[in-house]
Amino acid sequence: MENAAFKEILLSLGTFDRVRFWRTKPGAEVDFLIISDKRILPVEIKLTANKPVIPSGLRSFIEKYKPGKALVAGLGIFNKSVEVSGTKLYFIHPYEIAGFL
Repeated sequence: MENAAFKEILLSLGTFDRVRFWRTKPGAEVDFLIISDKRILPVEIKLTANKPVIPSGLRSFIEKYKPGKALVAGLGIFNKSVEVSGTKLYFIHPYEIAGFL
């Protein structure tokens, strides 16, 4: 599912946008960081999540960098949002990622 989400992200990027990933030495990670102009949008892909749980790597990224928005995309949960350390975290379907770019 990460490959399909990556393709969706690439098709939706602007000319100067970039996609990266984030990983710490202890192993915390975020699947995608969409970097555009002055903002970073972290995106975590969870295939089987059936309730809105914040992945530990994404929580670490949010607490350290304080992005305005973050996404958890999966097939089981959607149309929910919570606030974490000042970041609006959205739980969405993967096809909705483009709407946040």
